[in-house]
Amino acid sequence: MKAIIYIILFIGMYKCIKLFIEGIKEVKEKNKIPVQEKQQVIQTKIKYYTPRILPPTSDSKYIARTILTENEQDFYNKIKEYVYSQGLHIITKIRLADLIEPKVNQYQNRSEWQIDFNKINAKHIDFAIVNNNMQILFLIELDDRTHNYADRKERDEFVNISLVNAGYTLLRVYNNDEGVSNIINYLEKNF
Repeated sequence: MKAIIYIILFIGMYKCIKLFIEGIKEVKEKNKIPVQEKQQVIQTKIKYYTPRILPPTSDSKYIARTILTENEQDFYNKIKEYVYSQGLHIITKIRLADLIEPKVNQYQNRSEWQIDFNKINAKHIDFAIVNNNMQILFLIELDDRTHNYADRKERDEFVNISLVNAGYTLLRVYNNDEGVSNIINYLEKNF
């Protein structure tokens, strides 16, 4: 008698499981998106992530510019082969605010901190020489005749003091044979 009860229970469980599995298959089939609709969903996602390319207009307030000036590009071209041959990299136009920041604990309030942050936010360094781990080995500021103006000298002095006090090595050079030699000599002696 017990055997018959176990058989009936087993058959009942088997039928329940079979119905459950068929129900899952039916729900999956109902929720299945037709291939055409899948393609539309994919296209919608692609459109969302693809930027629109607009033709330039004459009423734009902005125009494109190069990252480096002609002088900076010329200097970059002179040093890049040697720097890259040493397994190093050159990064250009780094904001001071990406290199240094005001110490938070030296200010009474946020506005004092903001004043000092604004002094570094819009200034940049021309080049950084970095290793494969993006650690800065030294910085390069390319000088030219504009660095002889009084306001520029004041700016340069501020940049020099700020970076060196933060622990960076800063080399100021001109775009000439001596300037290129100074960079190469510094690399040979230190790296």
